[in-house]
Amino acid sequence: MRSLVGVPAVALLGCGLTVAGLLMPSSAVVLLGLCILLAVCVKGMDQAIDLETMSSRRWMAYPLAAGVPLITVYLASVQDPVFGMVLGTAIGLLAAGKWDHPAFFVAGIGFVALMLSAVVALRIDIALTSYYLIPMAAAGNYLDEFLHERIPASHGPPGRFAEHRPVLKIVALTAVLAGFAGWIHLAGFLAFDLAYDGIAHLWRE
Repeated sequence: MRSLVGVPAVALLGCGLTVAGLLMPSSAVVLLGLCILLAVCVKGMDQAIDLETMSSRRWMAYPLAAGVPLITVYLASVQDPVFGMVLGTAIGLLAAGKWDHPAFFVAGIGFVALMLSAVVALRIDIALTSYYLIPMAAAGNYLDEFLHERIPASHGPPGRFAEHRPVLKIVALTAVLAGFAGWIHLAGFLAFDLAYDGIAHLWRE
């Protein structure tokens, strides 16, 4: 397994940006920081579940899973497009059969429960355009998982293309061009994606 030294560094980067954004204050910097921390939680949970070398530490998946709804509900409460992207992505993963461990249900059900609580308690009004993103993100994520499963990275350029889940990136760009999201949301998505891939590279067998 590769050294895990870089994983805490990614987490510290996310924490640093989040704190800096809160102090400035800058919602854009907070968004980038929390998207990086979200990647740490999501990919960390995934690796804790999947890697054989983590068999004695599978429990780590649960605290990481608990971090997912905390981050996503906060972001969805202050950044409308996040709601549609997160819920759509979760639906796409569920449809692709990727909810294959209880930790995924902790993250998914936790998001729905916390989001409903926030909407009722804080009277949050989600923009209609965010709901348009739900089927787009669901379809994009499902297609990415479909391609990822059927075109291994060993199959040359097509495999490497599928490995980086391009369809959801196209969905994110389309959402910006259609006016459903802003460029800062695309930047947040890409920050998540880069951190996710970075952790996958740093933390693998």
